[in-house]
Amino acid sequence: MAKTILITGIGGLTPRSIATIIRENHPNYKIIGCDIEKRAIGFFMKTVKGHKLIDEYYISPSCTNMAYFPWIEKLVKEKRIDYAFVQPEAEIVEWGRYYEKNGRFPCPV
Repeated sequence: MAKTILITGIGGLTPRSIATIIRENHPNYKIIGCDIEKRAIGFFMKTVKGHKLIDEYYISPSCTNMAYFPWIEKLVKEKRIDYAFVQPEAEIVEWGRYYEKNGRFPCPV
């Protein structure tokens, strides 16, 4: 069964590496990337096999912006996100705070 994976901070090296491994091992998975930088390289990279690194990408609010989690929650719902890989560290911290406040994450991480 194909999954939909969200990778935050897709412009960073680690998120791009995560996307590459998922793409190579699960080519049928839908990968959605987001980043606060509209020129994030992860939006435009291709894998070694010539496939798009990600299927869809979005510019997100900063994780410290009050609009961030409403935006994430809407994306998770609309795109039916199954799992999220959260990067960079600042976002990991904010997702931890979200969990402490709500007793859950917006989706499995």
